[in-house]
Amino acid sequence: MRPGRHNFALAALLALGATTSALGHDAPTQAELDAIAAQPGTQIETTGKGEGKTIRIVRNQVTTILKQSSDGEWSETSVDNSGRGAVLCAWMIYVDLRALIDLCQLNDQQALRTDLDSSIDRIRDFVVANSLFPTTKEQISERAARQLEILRTEEEKLSPATRLRQCEAGDFSKMLNTIGAQSHADRTKSVDELLSVPRPPALEPCL
Repeated sequence: MRPGRHNFALAALLALGATTSALGHDAPTQAELDAIAAQPGTQIETTGKGEGKTIRIVRNQVTTILKQSSDGEWSETSVDNSGRGAVLCAWMIYVDLRALIDLCQLNDQQALRTDLDSSIDRIRDFVVANSLFPTTKEQISERAARQLEILRTEEEKLSPATRLRQCEAGDFSKMLNTIGAQSHADRTKSVDELLSVPRPPALEPCL
């Protein structure tokens, strides 16, 4: 799918993806890195010094790369190679789908609304428990609020006719219909499998 003016849910997801990759602190401390390295099955490799410094962390088939840019800022890229899915990507998609139910006034989707709320909460708890660096529920809720704000901003750019068309047949609406057609048991099983193995929450691969 290609982001654009009319894919307002996808635009929100991709826009937040850029912010989700940013670390919540200025730089990883040595104490934090030592704590990460002490975890069984974890590998850490550091290359470079100062500007351009790169830290590569591998744990439970997830590779996380931290890079320091020329302006001193740190960025994070994470790739899940477990075959179970990228947890952060799934969380972002569920947040968008849940918001679309309200934005598109899909009042007949109460069961799906409830399941998405449960999935979002379960993934949030997984992220808090498995993030390489300390992450709180409040920080995750703040990210969700930012994502919703981006989604509303993108939606406001659309004409009423285009908004209706996207609610009925847009990319994420099709995804919503697919998930909505699943049973409660199947939706629960999907999240169970996603979260079945403790590992750092990753953003890639996504869409």
